[in-house]
Amino acid sequence: MRSIPLFIAHWNAPEACLKSVDCLQKLEVPLRIVIADNASDPEKRAQLCQGLPKEVEVVALAENRGFGGALNVLLRRWLAESPEDEICFLASHDVIPRKDCLALLAKALLSDPTIGIACPDQDAEVAPVYPHFTPIRGPRSVRCQPGKKGEWKDVVFANATLFAVRKRCIRELNLFFDERFFCYGEEYDFGLRVSRAGWRVILVWGATVDNPGRAAPSLLYSYLHGRNSLFLALRYGGSPAAAVRALLFALNTVRFLCLDAKNHRIDEFGLGRACALIDFFRGRYGPPPSFLLRRSGKIRWLPYSM
Repeated sequence: MRSIPLFIAHWNAPEACLKSVDCLQKLEVPLRIVIADNASDPEKRAQLCQGLPKEVEVVALAENRGFGGALNVLLRRWLAESPEDEICFLASHDVIPRKDCLALLAKALLSDPTIGIACPDQDAEVAPVYPHFTPIRGPRSVRCQPGKKGEWKDVVFANATLFAVRKRCIRELNLFFDERFFCYGEEYDFGLRVSRAGWRVILVWGATVDNPGRAAPSLLYSYLHGRNSLFLALRYGGSPAAAVRALLFALNTVRFLCLDAKNHRIDEFGLGRACALIDFFRGRYGPPPSFLLRRSGKIRWLPYSM
């Protein structure tokens, strides 16, 4: 079997990335792993490079371009230099696929030329769900009955931090990640553009992946997740949907701060969400503001359930 390229976006998480690469190389699918390093701290990048097997390539970026921006660099090079490849995998730096995950994704994608993206399930043995989207409610997971291992379900976007993509789909649509998202939400937008262009996006049952943690501190996550959810509402529902979501977003922010102040601190969750709302109405996208980046290094890292 010919090896399949797998592209990873990495930022300041060498331990998690090395663990992910070790897991990936033990799977049954032969891979050509390439990592785009998003201008990590020099010591973090050195730690990553020193711990990687020689066959894994690292592309060092001069600036942090976000998850989608880093993968765009590798996708453009892949389109230009590897005409013989039909598909590739895209992944975050902490992804841990379970046994058969990549094989099931590749088999499903290659079995039908109308499929543009194949994504894993979210542990169907425990809580089977599929990704759904409406502009006002945004991306969410809906409970369902799982199919048999290897079967698939048509969905509207890929709900995972690892998925397989067909080259012809990318080439025909001139499809790359929208770098205005920077991080969080660009994979939803990527999949929505594929499905709305007439290509199929599928969830493959039994192809399961684990993500041990979140890369961004809670302040940055609150900002990026909030701003980008409003951007999705505007892009796919227009101004009326964005206005309704912005109102609900503001009300929910106040509700969380009042009812659960212990886990939703005003200097992290509150500040991040307030800045998200302001920047959305200003039309400011891309990396977080510099003052949020500075503050994020001084606060605790705590993932929030949004």
